[in-house]
Order: sequence, then structure tokens, then C-alpha cells
Amino acid sequence: MAKGDMGVIQRAVRKRGYRFERSDSGRGHERLIGPDGEVVTDIETGLPITIAGTPGDWRTRTKMVSQLRRNGVLEHDPFGQRPTDKTLNSERERTPLEPIAESPAVELRRETHRRLVDEIKVFVAKTGGTTLIRQTAWAGKHWMDGQDHVEGPISARYAEQQLESLLAGKTLPLREEQAWQALLDEVNGDSDPSLRWIEMVREARGIGWL
Repeated sequence: MAKGDMGVIQRAVRKRGYRFERSDSGRGHERLIGPDGEVVTDIETGLPITIAGTPGDWRTRTKMVSQLRRNGVLEHDPFGQRPTDKTLNSERERTPLEPIAESPAVELRRETHRRLVDEIKVFVAKTGGTTLIRQTAWAGKHWMDGQDHVEGPISARYAEQQLESLLAGKTLPLREEQAWQALLDEVNGDSDPSLRWIEMVREARGIGWL
């Protein structure tokens, strides 16, 4: 993506109330910040949307524009057909404080995340609170590892970090949030959720039923 192309994309997102700011990754990337001041994450991966600090080729530009449009940041391709006069007038009349409507996909992703966070907080409280969060993470990972339809965390420590992030309201990559939602559905869908969870903990410890 040529340096001039980067400037076009940055100007286009600023018109929509967004901005790029330098990331602390140390790789020269800039992350996308929304009108609410929060880091914008991709609806498919759950990862922050970033733009490279150094130019790439046209494929990089195409991928970047596609990602921004998919996440409701841009309405049209700033390198494609010029917007109609109606669109231009609308953008001129929009004030910086006017909220930008999100795409249905983005709204659904945010709502799904909020619902998961609420359910996780209730679940952790019922399973011993933050003092037993390591046990909860351990048992959760053990169950996920035995499932074909979910991708569990790579370690018990990472599972604990995921739970801590969710309790803080942070967004995880989509596949990770789906794994924790599957665990909640398994426990809460049982006729006796408390007994089902005790069973999971015992299985994780290698105790089993007596």
C-alpha cells in the first residue's frame, strides 16, 4: 500500500469519527480508535484493527478497505466510485459528536460479547468467585479439550487470563469467546447445573465419581 493510499484511508476514517493511533506493539503499527475512544476490534477475529506503519502493495490496501467496510467503519471504498452528492452533503453536515450507526454485524458481535461477559460474571460468582478462578479456568479448559466443536485455550494459565479479561469486559478473539459460551451452555443446559459443574471439576482433577 503506497504512502499516499495510507493517507486516503486515514482521511476517510476520520470523516467517520474514527482515528488511528500508534500501537504499543513495537512493530510500527497503528490501531483504530472508535468515536467512543475505544480500540475497534474485528467482528470475525476479535483482534484490534491495525494499519501498518510502512507502505505495502495494492493487496494490502484492498484487504484493509475490505476489513474497514466489513466492520462498519467505512460505507464505501475511498478508492472506488465517488460517493453521490447526497452522501457528500450528509458527511459535510455530520458533526464530530454525531454518533455513527454501526452495521448489523458489528452490533450483533458487541451484543454477543456483552451477553457473554454478563453470564461469565454470574458463572464465576457461583463457582467460588475470583479466589477460585484458577480452578474454574482449569476445569473449563479440561472440558474444552475434550470437545470437537470448540477450540480451547492453549494452557490453564491462558484460560485463567481469558477469564480475567472477560470479567474486566475485554473482548477476546471470536473463537475464544465461542469456547467459553459453549462451556456455559453445557453447564446451564443441564438439569442440575451445580452438579454438572462439580462433575467437571472432579474430572479435571482426575478424581472421577466414587
